[in-house]
Amino acid sequence: MEQMIWDDSLNVRVQNIDEQKRKIVEHINKIYVKHMEKAEPRVLFDLINELGEGLRIHFALEEKIMQQQGYPELVDHRKLHKLFIRKTLNIRRALADSPENVKAESLAYLGEWFLNHIRTDDQRFAPYARIRMFIDTHKRNKRMR
Repeated sequence: MEQMIWDDSLNVRVQNIDEQKRKIVEHINKIYVKHMEKAEPRVLFDLINELGEGLRIHFALEEKIMQQQGYPELVDHRKLHKLFIRKTLNIRRALADSPENVKAESLAYLGEWFLNHIRTDDQRFAPYARIRMFIDTHKRNKRMR
């Protein structure tokens, strides 16, 4: 796996969401680099733990916006999020059980899944998120008057 590079095609054009996604991509890259450098299993374990926490925070924000907007694919999208977190935790568990069994392909899966998710599922959700951002900005501006 090569390191993932963030580009504009990955943006959903909602600042908080895009910033979180960029940080997750950077974090997955860091995990992969540390694995290739043969870092101590504990280092990788901690990085994967941090990734899991970042994913939970990010997915919760997305799902909150989806719920607020009545996003019709929320249930299915939430299932995808849960599946990815489960896969991440499975890699962490495998690392704890037997570090030598965690292959680069498993870590590459994290990056490939996340980028594919952004390019497909999140792009379908993006218009709903931008509507939410517009409404929130409008409410703030109205209160400031």
